Amino acid sequence: MRVVLSDGTAELVDASDCKGFHVEVIGDVDVAAVLDESGAGRLADDGEHALVDIGWVRQHATGTGPDWNQEFDGMLDYARTKGWIDEGASAIVAHLEHPE
Repeated sequence: MRVVLSDGTAELVDASDCKGFHVEVIGDVDVAAVLDESGAGRLADDGEHALVDIGWVRQHATGTGPDWNQEFDGMLDYARTKGWIDEGASAIVAHLEHPE
C-alpha cells in the first residue's frame, strides 16, 4: 500500500497490500501542502517522512476484501513494534520515496 502524491493530490494505491507502506512523490510536489490540504497527514519535522493519518487511510481504502480491517490492524501492530506509529497524531510514519 502506498500514498501517491502528484499534481496537488493524495491518493491511496494498492490498499489491499498490507505488507508495506510508503509515500511516493511524483514530480515537483509541495509535500507538506498536499498532505495538509488533502487531509492525508503532514510532513514530519525531519522532512524525510510523512505522518499519514490512520483514519484517512481507512476512509480511502477502496476495493479491499472483507478481511482488510484485520490485515490493516495487523500492519499497524507490526509498525508499532518498529516505532513507525505516532500515537499522538494517530498516524503512520512513512518514508518519502521519489521514483525516477
